Amino acid sequence: MDPNYQNLSNPIEILYKPKDNNLSSKWCFATYANNGFLKLVSKCKNDSICKTKINRLQNIFVIRDTIPPSIKPLFKNITFKKNNSIKFFIEDNLEPTKKSQYLTIEGTLNNVWVLFEYDLKSKTISYKINEKLEKGDYNLELQVTDNQGNSSCYFSNIKII
Repeated sequence: MDPNYQNLSNPIEILYKPKDNNLSSKWCFATYANNGFLKLVSKCKNDSICKTKINRLQNIFVIRDTIPPSIKPLFKNITFKKNNSIKFFIEDNLEPTKKSQYLTIEGTLNNVWVLFEYDLKSKTISYKINEKLEKGDYNLELQVTDNQGNSSCYFSNIKII
């Protein structure tokens, strides 16, 4: 077994209280993932004390996450046929520990909510254009928010033919 990571028989609770007694929602516990990037352990839920439980001994950091996720379109042409998919690559500076800790995705076409499906493994989201959607021009809006409330937005005019 790797000596840097030892499983514990019972979880350990870690508490962090800053000297100035002031934590914002941007603070969280993080550790290093296997790829060397920071990985989210848990977010701080209290204004004065951060706490989390861990199941194995590892390096844990208390950091302030103020970096919003990035959104990159995976299309060059803004004209789409029905049943095509609109895809984006999304990435955040903190990797999730589990899917439930990751990103919140809100997408609309002409201010009407549409479902973007999220693939955590490939870090992509996609919206399959509904067959019932009328042909024409649409305003596409996408907002991606991480656990700490950092948001990025993407706006585009698209055409469905």
